[in-house]
Amino acid sequence: MASSYDAKRSYYHLKMPLRNIKKNGIPILKSINFRPSDFPVGWGIDNIVGDFDKCQYICGVCQGLARIPMEISKCGHCFCEYCILELIKHNKSNMGSRGLSCPYCKQLFMISSCSHFEKISNILFKSYNKNLVRCIYECGKSYDPERMNQHECWICPKRPVECPNLNCKIILPDSEMEKHLIVCEHRLIYCKFCRLPKLWNDSNHNCHKEFTRTIESNIINSL
Repeated sequence: MASSYDAKRSYYHLKMPLRNIKKNGIPILKSINFRPSDFPVGWGIDNIVGDFDKCQYICGVCQGLARIPMEISKCGHCFCEYCILELIKHNKSNMGSRGLSCPYCKQLFMISSCSHFEKISNILFKSYNKNLVRCIYECGKSYDPERMNQHECWICPKRPVECPNLNCKIILPDSEMEKHLIVCEHRLIYCKFCRLPKLWNDSNHNCHKEFTRTIESNIINSL
């Protein structure tokens, strides 16, 4: 079963050019290619505004408010998209022709019987989206689940991001990453002679060798 992540709410790698670019420097990039261990599972009791016990859309795997919810048509129980896909992946070899059992009621179901709320009913999705959740990064914002998904992935200034520079493993809040990229020990700049990228402090850069290597690499990739 293919994942339904799209460009608006993807958890996968994104690179965005920043505005402050130093003279002779390459465009600085930042990355969101980092997922804490509890993400992208559902929102827990501390992140729900209101009575968590009365919430109708609790994921049967992570026991949080379902994130990008999916429903099993046979029994009507819902799950985070991530949780149900992980459940299917880890039990695929044992499924056989009978399918998997629902973690809630143990009723058997097939992969084809799992659907996203918005595909089942717009009324169901609107009902789910009436819930209010707090940002897991404690920035103080509260939104409906759909908007909070986008906020936590793309917008929140406190979300942890990993430096995209090769060999740099520093992880910082998004609001601090731009300053780090300007002084990162692993940052790249353009050589003022060959105009190819190199480490900012690389005194052994050989323009001829790098130019030849780049051409050979492009030829190989075009084959």
